[in-house]
Amino acid sequence: IFADELTVILYTKENECSSALGVSMAFSLIYPGCTGDGVKQVRDTLGYPDGSNMLLVWEGTTKRMLDSASGQCVGGEWNGVCESEAPLLQIANSIWFDDKDALNSTYDSVVGDYAIQTNFSADESPIIV
Repeated sequence: IFADELTVILYTKENECSSALGVSMAFSLIYPGCTGDGVKQVRDTLGYPDGSNMLLVWEGTTKRMLDSASGQCVGGEWNGVCESEAPLLQIANSIWFDDKDALNSTYDSVVGDYAIQTNFSADESPIIV
């Protein structure tokens, strides 16, 4: 619901859009890092389910989508070439942080697969990011 409401605020011209799912998935990476009143505030604002915030809200859905759109060959092969491939879905959500910093271990246990550490002051950092 939050992402849909955000879309109405952000986009006022014809053909402007964003992915409500993408917005909610990105915010779900922040959710496990919330503490105190922030847990309830984020949960209520984003419409996440009651319970612990130490989870990636979209993890199950993400896995199902990636499994069903993995680009595998579905049309048979001819002379070693795939005739038809299933759609390929890639999700780019990630948490980036400087190599001088460290993630809280509890937060890292939830989002670690999405965490990327880099040297933001290095000359090549704009290329990496």
